[in-house]
Amino acid sequence: MLEEKPVGIVTFPPSSGDRYKVRKGDSWDSVAKANSLSTWGLIEFNFPIVKGVADFQKKCRMVNWLLNHYVGCTKSDDGKNYRFDGSDSPGYIYIPLYDVQPEYVYRVKLHFRSLALTAVPFDSMFRACQRAYAPHGIRVDFASGMSLGLSDDEAARLSSINGSCDWEVTTGEMDELQRLAGVNSRSEIVVYYVNRFDNANTLGCGGHRKDRPACMVAAAAARYSTAHEVGHVLLTSAFTPVHEDGDIGNLMYPYENRTGDPPTLTDAQVTQIKKSICCVAL
Repeated sequence: MLEEKPVGIVTFPPSSGDRYKVRKGDSWDSVAKANSLSTWGLIEFNFPIVKGVADFQKKCRMVNWLLNHYVGCTKSDDGKNYRFDGSDSPGYIYIPLYDVQPEYVYRVKLHFRSLALTAVPFDSMFRACQRAYAPHGIRVDFASGMSLGLSDDEAARLSSINGSCDWEVTTGEMDELQRLAGVNSRSEIVVYYVNRFDNANTLGCGGHRKDRPACMVAAAAARYSTAHEVGHVLLTSAFTPVHEDGDIGNLMYPYENRTGDPPTLTDAQVTQIKKSICCVAL
């Protein structure tokens, strides 16, 4: 195997990033592509000690040594380079939000309450939410998460949420649901994952009780839908336009086929978001 021990102190794991258990068939390329990163951006995030190595072949040999000693890679397809495998022990690499780490000046705290499993895995939705706001210096933090543990009768009644999506929720099933969070904060947002809404065209709603910031997201919603509904809460009812109908690449585009990874925000949207009581300066 082509290996070379780096000179200097190795720091692993990195201090941030999402831990990922490698599987057979994974590669640096495939994991990077799945997370909208460059291959070497991902490698150097995990092994920053190789960043300054000018000799590319030497750099690759060092990555092999690091994979063996820190990720536990032992298998190879060519006898020269290690590959990822599910049997690697401990078998973890770490995935950043971006190749270049954002500089955060604000933070938003989210509490998650679940009535249903989402079609898009929760980790992917939360990561997308972080990616949507990070370019603007806004860090999205996980504050708490739990299933609401409804009784059979409550679960049956709330399996489909009735009511129109109004800015201020005062009555009905939306009000009933939002009283179950156990969070009493004017500056932290509760995200509810629900099975569906009675209106089949509704996949989310940013309406909430007075002074209790919250939004609801249907189980069938897309990857960036949580970030979109959180956006409504942060923008508040005072901001217009509510949706960016003409810009499919904007986070506040009204339909699930919005593009971009992440979708964009306008300067006016960012300015308004940073005025929100839920967007706290660090």
